[in-house]
Parts: sequence; C-alpha cells; structure tokens
Amino acid sequence: MPQFDVSGKVTDQIGKPLIGVSVTLKGNSTVGTTTDVSGNYSLSLDNGNGTLVFSFVGYLSQEVNIAGQKIINVSLQVNISSLNQVVVVGYGTQRKADLTGAISVVNIKDITAKPVSSVNEMIKGEVPGVTVENSYSPGGGVAVRIRGFSTIRNDDPLYIIDGVPTTGDLNTLNPNDIESMQILKDASSASIYGSRAANGVVIITTKKGTYGKPKISFNSYTGIQSVFHLPKLLNAQQYGEMLWQAIKNDGGTPANDVYGNGSEPVIPEWLDADKTVHSSNVDWMKELFHSAATQSYNLSVSKGSDNSHQYFSVGYYDQAGVMKYTGFKRATARMNTDTKFFNRLLIGENFTIDYTSTTSTDENSVNAGTLYDAFKFPSIAPVKDINGNFAGSPLNDAWNPLGQLFRNKDNRQKNLNLFGNMYVDLKVIDGLHLKSNLGVNYNNSNFRDFSPKYFELGTQQAQSTLTTSNSYNYNLVWSNTADYIKNFGKNNFNVLAGTEAVKFYEEDFSGTRIGFPFDDPNFRYLNAGDGGSQTNTGIGNRWSLLSFFGKIDYNYDQKYLVSATIRRDGSSRLGNNKWGNFPAFSAGWRLSQEPFFHVSFINDLKVRFGWGQNGNQDIPTSATIGGFISDPNNSNYPINGSQNSVLEGFVQSRVPNPNLKWETTTQSNYGVDVSMFNSSVQLTIDYYVKNTRDMLIERPLPLVMGGSVQTFWDNAGTMSNKGLEMDYL
Repeated sequence: MPQFDVSGKVTDQIGKPLIGVSVTLKGNSTVGTTTDVSGNYSLSLDNGNGTLVFSFVGYLSQEVNIAGQKIINVSLQVNISSLNQVVVVGYGTQRKADLTGAISVVNIKDITAKPVSSVNEMIKGEVPGVTVENSYSPGGGVAVRIRGFSTIRNDDPLYIIDGVPTTGDLNTLNPNDIESMQILKDASSASIYGSRAANGVVIITTKKGTYGKPKISFNSYTGIQSVFHLPKLLNAQQYGEMLWQAIKNDGGTPANDVYGNGSEPVIPEWLDADKTVHSSNVDWMKELFHSAATQSYNLSVSKGSDNSHQYFSVGYYDQAGVMKYTGFKRATARMNTDTKFFNRLLIGENFTIDYTSTTSTDENSVNAGTLYDAFKFPSIAPVKDINGNFAGSPLNDAWNPLGQLFRNKDNRQKNLNLFGNMYVDLKVIDGLHLKSNLGVNYNNSNFRDFSPKYFELGTQQAQSTLTTSNSYNYNLVWSNTADYIKNFGKNNFNVLAGTEAVKFYEEDFSGTRIGFPFDDPNFRYLNAGDGGSQTNTGIGNRWSLLSFFGKIDYNYDQKYLVSATIRRDGSSRLGNNKWGNFPAFSAGWRLSQEPFFHVSFINDLKVRFGWGQNGNQDIPTSATIGGFISDPNNSNYPINGSQNSVLEGFVQSRVPNPNLKWETTTQSNYGVDVSMFNSSVQLTIDYYVKNTRDMLIERPLPLVMGGSVQTFWDNAGTMSNKGLEMDYL
C-alpha cells in the first residue's frame, strides 16, 4: 500500500517547463512517470527513501535523493556534448566551447568511409574553406588549400601528426589509424606554429590503446571505380570534315595525304604505304579508361590499463587506376604505446613504417601527358597495326597514348617511409606539465624510368633509355614545452611556453644511359646500357629552424574568452634577417551564458574575433648567398693564350640577395558559433581577410646586367584573400 507521495516540476536552465521528462525510482524500473505539458509530475512510493532519476533527450540526467521531501523541483542542464568536446590545438588541448579561433573538427567516421587512398582526398567536401585537388591518378599528388592561396610559391598546409610537423604527402598514412583531426584555419589559432603555418595547419592524432582486455578489429572493403562524363571526341569522318572546313576557312583548297584531295574527305583503307596500319574509328577516351578494382584490408590490436596502453595495426591498400596500366599500393604497420610511472611520468612513442609503390602518368599536365596526347591523337588511327604493334598517327607526330601507358607500366615510384616520435611528459605539480617530444620523418625513394625503343607511324624512339633515381631525406624535430593550468574562482588560466628545433637534410642522385641491347626487364639496369652515352647528377640540401613560443588562454566564468600567442622563428635559409616575430590575439564572448539571454531554442551562442600573423621562409636553401659552377662549355678558358689547352674556370650560377626577409601573412577572422534545439543543430559562420606582404618570389634580372644567371630571389608583391564560410551540422 503506497504511503508516500512526491511531486514537483521539471524545467530547463532558463525556467521553461519540459514535457515528457522521464522520472523513475533508481533501482526499480517499474516505478516511474513522465512530466505533463506544464512540466509537472507526481509519484506514489512505498516510503520517503530512495533516489529519483530525471532524464530527457538532449539534457544531462540528474539524480536527487528523496530524503523525505514531498516537493522536488528540478532544473535540467543541456547536454552540449560537442561544446565539452576536447579539441587538439597547438601543443595541447582545449574545450571546444572555449575556442576563440577558427578551428574545424573533422568527423573521422565519415571520412574513413570513403574508398580513397589519401587522407587529403578524404577531407574533400567535408570542411568549409578547404579545397582539395588531385591529379586523378592512383597515389598521385593531392593539393590541399585552406582558405585559398596565401602565396605564389608553396600553398600546402602544415601537417602535425602526433606532435611532429611535416609538409610531406599523406599517402603514407593509413586513414584507419587516425583518432582525430582538426584544421586550424585562421592566424590566431595557427600562429603558435609560426613559420610554415601561413597556409593553415592540419592536426592529426593517431589511435591509442583502449582500456580493458585486448580488442582485435578487422575491416576490409573492395569496390569498382569507373569514370563518367568523358569528353566526346570527333570520329574519323567528323575529323576529316573539320579539317576540310579549316582549310577552306584559311582560303586554301582542301587536300590531305590521308583524306585525299576531293571535294569531301574520304577515309582510306590503309594509312601507310606498306599497308600495315588499317584505318579505323577509335574512341580514345574509351581505350584509355576502364573500370578498376580497389581493395583495402586493416587489422588492429588494442589494449590498455590504468598505467599503460598499446595499439598495433597493419594495413594493405591496392588501387588499380581507372586509366589503364596505372595503380597504387601501400603497406603500413603502426605501433603506439605509452606507460605511466609513479602516477606522474608518462613515456610513450608513436611509430609507423610504410611502403608505397606507384605507377602513374602525367595526365594532369597542361602541355604534355597521356590525356593531352589522346586529345591530339586522331580517331582514324587504330590502336595497333596488323603486326600487333601500337600504331601511330598519320596526321601528326603524337605517340600512341595507349602505347605510352603500356611502355610505362613497369616504371614504379617506390617509397619507404618511417615516421614517428618519442615523448616524455612529467607532472611536476597539479596543473604543471613538462613535455619533451622528439620526432623523425625518414623517407627513401627509388624510381627507375625505362623508355623502350619503339617505331610508330608518326614518331619513333630508336634507342631505349633508362634513368635511375635514388634519394633520401630526413626531418628531425625536437620540441620542449611547459604547460600550466590554474583556476582562481571564476578565473581560468592556461599558460604554455616552449622551444622547437627542426633539422632537415636530403640527398639524391640519378644516372642515365641511352642504348640497350634488349628491352627485357632483366636488362633494365644502368650497367646493361651503352657506357659511352651516360650522364649522372647528384645534389644535396639542408636547412634548420629554431623557434621560441608562448601562449596564454584566459576565460572568466566560461563567458569571456581571451587568447594571446607569440612565436619567434629563426631560419637558416635567410641571411641578414634570420629572425621573425609572429604574434596573434583572439577573443570570444558566450552571450548564452549571460543572465539577460533568454532565447529558449538557442543552447549556446558565441561571437569570436581573431587577428594574427604567420611567416613563410620557403625558398631555396642558398638563395641569400652567391654560387659558382664549373661549366666546360662556358667557364674553361685558355688564359695563357694557348689554342691547344684550356684551364678550368667558374661562372656564376646564383645571384645572392642577403637582405631577403620573412614573407608575412596577416589574417583577421570574425566568427559566430550557434548551437540550437538541444544541440541538434549547430552552425558556424566565419568571415576572414588574409593579406600577404613581402612575398618571396624569383624575379628576372635586367638584361643589362649580363652574365649567365637570369633570375634572383626577392621580397616583392602582395596578395589579398577574403572569404565567407558556413558550417552546418
């Protein structure tokens, strides 16, 4: 027999009644009710003990101890999980609700569902203000542009993978190993990375071990890729008619060695005097492209405990190109581990090794490449002649585009890459962490470009040629930071200071020989070629960077947000102006936290402003100093007047500019973040202005200066970029 009645009213954080809130007795699912249209509820219980649980979609659940109370009124708080989301920013993390810069968080589940090879391609169309262009070749280059162009040289963003900066190709990263990805788009958020951050920053964190027993995960997919909306080319008869019309328009009498000299073009039976090339009507777009299979396999093992975490993975990706005889393969292995000692010291590492093999073609070139040749190649020419050899063109000197693809099918770009870091994080006192991070990116590359001899109707290559190229490079990064978090009542501080040193070195060499007795793959090595016709070359490059930076984040009562950053970079590439200072400032105001704000359907409203500067020092290593080379054709001279011998001399190869300085991009950002209808709708609007000055460009020298060098590097020109972004979730 019920002996105790309890009732009350449930409202939201501004006092508005909530309808349909579930009210249950904890531990007894049979006792419960829901609130009515006025937010009221009532329950009959056996006694005045126990706990009531209030739950409603979009709000944080709340538990209240009855303790004999007959009237219990509750105010539920909105569960704005996205605002409480922790976002990785420069050298640390921050709550999304406290962000004042323009930062986009990429949904990893959405992008990894795309069947493409590169992480760069996966973010295409996912983030406002970010454009992605690729070469449409498997494993080919991908250009990512964040908020358009900032310079006329290299506009690639800076990638930060597990705290290690890199500007390399992300084809080597297995997308299934990614835990989170953030894109820093404005200067106020990216300036902590100083130089190389003028084009934006992409921060990637890889997966860690999960708590509990070992978890084994395997996923795979396979699919077919096809092209559509291919260009429609003229058939053999249409080409002849257009040729006739072009001759008439030029005032001439139509005539051609192939189509004859009548009033109308006539397609002959044979295209050559030896009658080996039969006339045809080929759709070269259909000949070059086909449906191609893609397959992916990934296996991972994850485990963890209170003091350690381990994550291991292997992956294999194989993509055949939709253009025949092209393809991309990638094999990866990753190991991420960390261990905590004495509840204060964390030691960990993240390492991946990968191997890629790419067979591609330069079909994206403006004035060369297979696709361009297919546009030029007439449809009257067959794919092959009666002897089974690739046929040429009787109308121009273009080579057979399918033949070129076939001859290139064994020319693979092979890369072995090691990327990772080791770190130590020490908790000195509550709120103070010291961290040291050592990262390495090592790449070894090999490419053998063999071009066999061939004879086609309009063109030929009488001798086979081989060029073998080998290169390696490494990038070492050592960063040290001190991070301190402290709260005084409603005042919240986060102070960061650190240093970073970067060292880069590369070396490559190549050799070429012309004339091979056989085109068999077993003979495609330099020693098998003609020793009398050979060339070789080799170069090296190195540069370094030293940086000091600091940042302070402050907010009062989670309503008024301020952030300030300063970074000082020193580059070995610059001469008299090695050092550059790059400040930034941003502020935010969460109006929804103010007592006067009473818009029931808006859960969170924040306005932001940011201003900052980023630098760029992307120039050749020795642009600030002069250079000389020995050139037998131009620098050797009979200084003693002898006509029988010359002495070795030197000519200038580079004009110096020791006064080169940092290229600087200044950016202002105005933003609004809105969360509505129990966080089911989230909207972000940003307007930005980017201005670049002192652009680093290679300028022509006046002809009156003479000499063998025609250009030099200089600071010249400006660039302005404005835009409006909207992100809806």
